[in-house]
Amino acid sequence: MMTTDNVDNKNTVTETVTNDEQVKVPNKAFDSEYMTEWKREVEFLSSKGIYCTFVRRTPDYGIKQYKYRKTPELFIALAEYYKMIRDERMFNNLRKKLSGSFSISKEAEKAIVSSLIDGDNNG
Repeated sequence: MMTTDNVDNKNTVTETVTNDEQVKVPNKAFDSEYMTEWKREVEFLSSKGIYCTFVRRTPDYGIKQYKYRKTPELFIALAEYYKMIRDERMFNNLRKKLSGSFSISKEAEKAIVSSLIDGDNNG
């Protein structure tokens, strides 16, 4: 486990990696907010009761950026969101592969994908 030992004036932090090994890493400020531009992600977080602290537009293209305060609840919701996205992509990729091979019902297709996803999580 790394611990901060010393902060010098050269924008680096000396951290102890092991008892006798030290490394210098940049002492950059960490962003205290999470940002997304995906409307679907914003809608998902809102459905979980997590709302952005503010919205801004990028100066170059005027794209909306939604900023959130970093909290444990936010990261739990994000883990759920990205698992859902991963599962959808797996399902869609499998659907594409299966569609050219043979014809099966939507229910059978979902059962196959579900068993593959559950198998992925258990092993």
